[in-house]
Formats: sequence, structure tokens, C-alpha cells
Amino acid sequence: MGSTECTMIFSQKRAETRSYKNLMSHQLKNIKFKGHLRFKETNGKYVFLSDGDKHPDEMDKLKQFFRKHHGLYKFLKYVISPLYFDNFLNKFIENNVEGKEGCYINLGSGSLSIGENIINVDISDYNNVHVVCDVSDLPFVDSSVDVVFILSVLEHIAEPSKTVKEIYRVLKPGGLVYCEFPFVVGFHAAPYDFNRMTDVGAKELFRQFNSVDVRVGSGPTSALLWIAQEWVAIVLSLGNRYLYRFWLLTVMCLTFPVKYLDVLFNFFPAAKNIAATFVLVGRK
Repeated sequence: MGSTECTMIFSQKRAETRSYKNLMSHQLKNIKFKGHLRFKETNGKYVFLSDGDKHPDEMDKLKQFFRKHHGLYKFLKYVISPLYFDNFLNKFIENNVEGKEGCYINLGSGSLSIGENIINVDISDYNNVHVVCDVSDLPFVDSSVDVVFILSVLEHIAEPSKTVKEIYRVLKPGGLVYCEFPFVVGFHAAPYDFNRMTDVGAKELFRQFNSVDVRVGSGPTSALLWIAQEWVAIVLSLGNRYLYRFWLLTVMCLTFPVKYLDVLFNFFPAAKNIAATFVLVGRK
């Protein structure tokens, strides 16, 4: 899937005459942007959103904190959270990205980076984000990307079908999409939370792809643990939102090891009936 011809192209005359040398990074050298779009360069980022396009929310202060402490966020997500993550993503990156020349993008990356040569795309300008845009209206040209990652993002999009169509549009023929999405998990707005999907629902959403495979991501123990933690925090909070947050974090810290039972249960055929999350891999 790699291609040495995948270089940054701007059709606008003034864009062609400008020097991007100081702003270019190894991650960005293989991108093609649609030439008619307006953008600005800020601290090495390509920003395709005007100030009016951004979506501020009550979580902004927390997001600002994690921009500076993304290591803490990574620890909370992969260790303390109720969700069990296996090594499937790392193996996928090793087999399809590492050591290969091509265009690789992670949509809705947030403050996390999943690979040195994977371009981070998000609606918020976290420190590690390279392209700031709406993931339902991508600035990349048709058939220019080798692999698209979209991890726990579709549930936060009101019309996920638009994003899936955009993913299909920007992927090269034979390109891959790696998508993680929730099924049995609690409400988690960032800033919004719109939907959940079964494995069958995901296959329908990605039906235009030539091949689609769906597997359990975080299994039934993760789902049960998430709901149990929320229930305990709600009961002990006595209706106070600050007590709720305190008890939720406390219960998470005390009970997170239980999720590792999914190391076993993920392989049970019935695990998909109440799985916390699924992983989909599709080929265009």
C-alpha cells in the first residue's frame, strides 16, 4: 500500500510558493490536502477550522490539563479505566504501518499518539495533533491515505455515516480502516455521546467496504465493571455531583484489576452479546 508519490500538494498558487520546510515533520510529508480549502499554520499544525467552527464545552478545562499531561491520560485510559485493551492494535500497526512508506492518519486522536509516522487529526489542537479539522469533513484528497485509525470516536459523532463515507473517500483502493467503537458502556460525553453499535450494526455502517471483520475489543467483564462502578458511585454520591466524581474515581482505582478477566472471556463466542467494545477492520 505504500507509495513514494504520496507527497503534499497544494493547487493554490500562493500555497505552492510558500516554504513549509520549517513546519514539515516526518509524519506530514506524505499528506495530500484538497487544494481549494483555506487553512492556517499554527505551531506546526494545519488548522482547517475557523474560530467559529470550534466546539467549546464544559470539558475544555480538563482537555487543557490533558494537553500538558497526556501521559496521565494514557495511564487512566489503559490502566485505571474499566476497559481491557489487548495487543491487537499494536500488532495491526506493526503489520501494516511500521517500516512502510505511506499515509497513515488517526482521526479523533485526542492527546494520544499511537505511532511515530501516524498523523494525528482532531477537532481540538492538542500538542500532538498535526491536522485540526472536522473528521466528518476531511481536508485530504480522494484515494490518498493508506490506513485510517478511528478509535472510540464514532459514538461522539451525530451522523457517523458521514465520517465513514469520508474515510472511504480518502482511502486508497485496498486501504484499511481500523475502528474501535462501544456497545455496552456508560454515557461519556466529549463533549457529546450519541450512539452505540452492535457488531452487525457496524458491518452495515461499513457496508461499502469490500471486506469487513469485527471482533470483540473490551469484553463482557469490562462492560459489567463500567456499569457496576457507575452504580456504586451514583448510590454513594447521595445526589451530589462532586461526591459522584470522587467515588467514581475511588471505585475505579480499587476495582480496575477485575477487567483482566477479559483476557479469557474475550474468546468466548457469546462475549459479543454484552461486549463493552468492538474492533472493526475494513478494506476498501
